[in-house]
Amino acid sequence: MDADHEKTPLLVGDEDVLHGDTASNVATVSSWVGTTYLMPILGAAVADSCWGKYTTVLAGLSIALVSMAMITASATLPSLRLPPCGQSADCVPATLSQELVFFTGIYLCALGIGGAKAVLIAFGPEQLDGGGENERKASYFIWYYAVANVGMLTAGTLLVWVEDKVSWGFGYGLCASFVAVAVAVFTATAPMYRTLPPAPAGSPLKGVLQVLVVAFSHKAKLTLPDDPTEALFF
Repeated sequence: MDADHEKTPLLVGDEDVLHGDTASNVATVSSWVGTTYLMPILGAAVADSCWGKYTTVLAGLSIALVSMAMITASATLPSLRLPPCGQSADCVPATLSQELVFFTGIYLCALGIGGAKAVLIAFGPEQLDGGGENERKASYFIWYYAVANVGMLTAGTLLVWVEDKVSWGFGYGLCASFVAVAVAVFTATAPMYRTLPPAPAGSPLKGVLQVLVVAFSHKAKLTLPDDPTEALFF
């Protein structure tokens, strides 16, 4: 595929702002996307074992707000943003501090948004009870995914255009302002929510990890008996 038509905002930002090459940009995007998809597992485990859903969502959104502020600063402040290459093929490479701020920001964003995403989906149905509960839950999921897809479509078209044609700092600042509004509204409406404690049994991930630990630390060194019937009690 033509790389010019398959660029994400992160890839374009790394190339235009930090002057990275195409190969390193693709590797960066792949690592970031993979981290984002793994974080819901961590968020769900923390919600089920320690904090509960509301606190986990609020913590995730707060981390995302800090991360967006860092990314906005990376694209705005002269000390953190490199001068444009222009027509010159000799681009100044990014310094360690510039890369540190940018990459810390994007991975904190993966941690915050990814960790809160799965928990937020489950937090909504907990607020619905009474008559017609199943229908209301079905309506909730329909509207949730509809709004989520509209948001992704907007981010992949309109927001990319703003960042590319207007200003990267303005585009990232716009995202940061949306997250700030989400944190403020979610905090202000806390008394309205039904907040349930963590599950008594904890996260199902805990049981999976226990099985793996036992399998690799104890069972791996055992030998199978000669009589197959004895393996049932092994």
